[in-house]
Amino acid sequence: MTRHKPEFLLCFVLLLLNFRLHAGSEPAPSIPADGFITFRMALALGVRPQDLSYMAYTYNDSRDIIGRYYTNRESGLITGCYMITPPEDHFEQHMLFEARIENGRLQILHTYRLLHGNYSCCWNNMYDGFQRIGDLFFVRYCTTGSAFCAGHTMFFRRVADLQEVNGVVAEMYSGEEEDMVTVSSRLQRRGDTLFLNYKWISYVWEDEDTPIPTDSAEFRVPFFFRNGQVTTPDSATMRQYWIDW
Repeated sequence: MTRHKPEFLLCFVLLLLNFRLHAGSEPAPSIPADGFITFRMALALGVRPQDLSYMAYTYNDSRDIIGRYYTNRESGLITGCYMITPPEDHFEQHMLFEARIENGRLQILHTYRLLHGNYSCCWNNMYDGFQRIGDLFFVRYCTTGSAFCAGHTMFFRRVADLQEVNGVVAEMYSGEEEDMVTVSSRLQRRGDTLFLNYKWISYVWEDEDTPIPTDSAEFRVPFFFRNGQVTTPDSATMRQYWIDW
């Protein structure tokens, strides 16, 4: 599992303690603009131990990374995301949260549970599917099927504003018996416009282990995030390559 320098995590813990020590006296310092959430820190956030039970068996080192957070230096809001595996659901999920330091303590203001299919197939680890671009956050949720995985990117500014899942297909793998399709993308932002630079490849199977590319395309699709919704003026291209759902 990917490791990160322990000083980032130690700095986060020490600064939280410093918030408590400075409460009611001089202004507390800001926590780092971004950081990572460990198994132990998730428990401190109030996560049920049983929701981390799968990871407790697999990643029982408390330094293991299971999420990340970002801090808005102007508003003081902390927005983060970490993985849970509730025993009653048996599937991987991600919990988004919004918090603030109040009276020297970390107060959770809002949460949003992000559901995947059978598992988070479109995440490379427990945190890379949640990132920030400018004043927007984006998070991936996964849909799964037989020889199928798709990653949908959902954009938001505030966890409190999340009402329903509204994302765009950013990556996909579909491996049928006779052919296979892969879709990958790279996100860019220019002003108020978001761009996904797609790469689409179609294959046929030479044998059960060897896919042969037969067709490919690279294209860019613009998106706009307005009133909590993502729209595109180029839905025709999305339909052409079967990524408009």
